Amino acid sequence: MPIRNPAGRDPATTALPRRDRRPAGFTLVELLVVIAIIGILIGLLLPAVQSAREAARRAQCTNNLKQISLALHNHHDTLQTFPPGLSHCSPQIALWRTGGTDVGVFCQGPNWASSILPQIEQAAMDEKLKGCLDNEVHAADDCDRNKPGKPWREFGILTLPFYTCPSAPPTEQLFDNWELEHLAKSNYAANFGSDTYMSFQSPATAGAFGVVVPTGSRGVTQSYNHPSLMGRWKSGWGQGTRLAEIADGTANTLLVSELIGYDDPPDGRGAWVWGGMGGSTFTAKYGPNARENDVIPACSSKIDTSDRLRCTQNQNDGNVWASARSAHAGGVNAALADGSVRFFRDETDLGVWKAIATRAAGDVGSVP
Repeated sequence: MPIRNPAGRDPATTALPRRDRRPAGFTLVELLVVIAIIGILIGLLLPAVQSAREAARRAQCTNNLKQISLALHNHHDTLQTFPPGLSHCSPQIALWRTGGTDVGVFCQGPNWASSILPQIEQAAMDEKLKGCLDNEVHAADDCDRNKPGKPWREFGILTLPFYTCPSAPPTEQLFDNWELEHLAKSNYAANFGSDTYMSFQSPATAGAFGVVVPTGSRGVTQSYNHPSLMGRWKSGWGQGTRLAEIADGTANTLLVSELIGYDDPPDGRGAWVWGGMGGSTFTAKYGPNARENDVIPACSSKIDTSDRLRCTQNQNDGNVWASARSAHAGGVNAALADGSVRFFRDETDLGVWKAIATRAAGDVGSVP
């Protein structure tokens, strides 16, 4: 009689044949198949994630422009004009000269971006600006770094988040050129018209902003750091463009657009407190994300010839321009004078782009 195990089972009947036994785990082929499937899924998912992130960044950039345009309108409601694109209180020299005091620009007030700080709830920064105007002669050159006993001088060296588009390449190196230094960079610029920096001098080309010689400039002494050049009078507030002067229609006139800076100290593009061309100003000489090179007063010589940011430096006259540019695919965001924000594609007709860059030329362009 066969011997049975304690459980009452026959060992001969419970043992599996050797050919039916399988080792634990996956084979190499199975593992490779799983890895391949995961790689395919990641490859399909990653572009969608990147697209979602860029959509969020672009939305933030659009919101920044919306807040800037609202601040400009609030400034207008308070002072009856937009702020000057740049207040220039050394009128004996050419108005295109936007360098420092060491090149003869003895007196210069704030630009448009500095002037709307109260309207965007930047009270602390606004106090620094007012302190600088009261105690210094040049709002970009003399308000550029902190000094003991002079807290108002820590102004231009700071970057404000709402002036930075999260899609744009970072610019960490401070601007240093044309006797200006220690100036931080950002990504929004005011519309100076349809041609060059001097477009504001002609109704046929003038944009929403321009250079203003503030009231009181005639009663001061134009010399290096003269006390008469100190004071808030040089801000030019209340002396900029009025909405009534935008005869082409606020819904058909550019106000502020995006701009890409270059991360090299000699290049001034994006320097938000500087009113020079490419710093906080642009023109519509060429279209959005133009391939044509900028001609600006402060240009880096390190940029590759094939790069769309390649530029030429010109500090000899006002024949300078910089195009609206962004890191978004296919176009740029821009705020119109009615406060709305639109996306203008790279293929926007240049004639239309120029028309909506003028405020009273009679060339009303239909915004796409």
